[in-house]
Amino acid sequence: MEEENISFEPSSDAMMMDVNFDFLDPRPEFSLCIRNFLYSLFDYRCPISQLADLICNQEIGTFLVADNGEKPEDNILGFITIVNLSAPSDISSYLMNYLSSKGDISITNNHRVGFLICERIVNLPIELIPVLHNQLVEDVNWAIEKFPQAYAQYDFIISLSKCVNLMNNSGKGRKKRRLAAPESQLYFRLEDEILLKYSEESFTFDAEAGAGVPKRDAMPTTDDSVSNKLVMVLRWENYLNALQEISKTYTNNTMNLE
Repeated sequence: MEEENISFEPSSDAMMMDVNFDFLDPRPEFSLCIRNFLYSLFDYRCPISQLADLICNQEIGTFLVADNGEKPEDNILGFITIVNLSAPSDISSYLMNYLSSKGDISITNNHRVGFLICERIVNLPIELIPVLHNQLVEDVNWAIEKFPQAYAQYDFIISLSKCVNLMNNSGKGRKKRRLAAPESQLYFRLEDEILLKYSEESFTFDAEAGAGVPKRDAMPTTDDSVSNKLVMVLRWENYLNALQEISKTYTNNTMNLE
């Protein structure tokens, strides 16, 4: 995919700021730098190194970098990608087993399924949210056209993200129509409130201990910053519909695509 650059300019009554954001294709050298983003998503069993290597060596995915220089891996602010869960591999088996152990994702059985990962710094400008997701759709379409034997359109995507349950009612799987009211959840990814409306299935579960924790010490985390994980299952076409609303909600005309 062609790499892009975005310049973020504040309104005239705001403090002057000049920040350039680059959207880069996956590179092997990014692997080490994205592991910290992945650690908070999974428990101690996750093969983080292998997952990071897979993400950084596939055709699909976009990495957000601030002021791209000689070593862009030192300035990664986040990334978005889809891991193919329908392709047999140790990683896809782990992810499917992990997700299915937390709640009901049986709706995806016998379908082409992708695992959506969108991790970034907390204070990322909200105008970049729709850009990341739309870039991912372009990546998928490009890969299908360029490598038709290796890539096919997904039927479903499964998203995993972090949240805080303000009602302290975590750990119970819930279908779409039984979700807690949005005001009871604090989402680390702002767009999750929109994605939830388009999901076929969704549920939360208690956040586990961090990566690298010995099995004997594994327990629900006591860190208030992440009390729960949120899983959403969306049909691909509904994901595209959600992106239209995400774009309308977060797009700002002060951001120029160069």
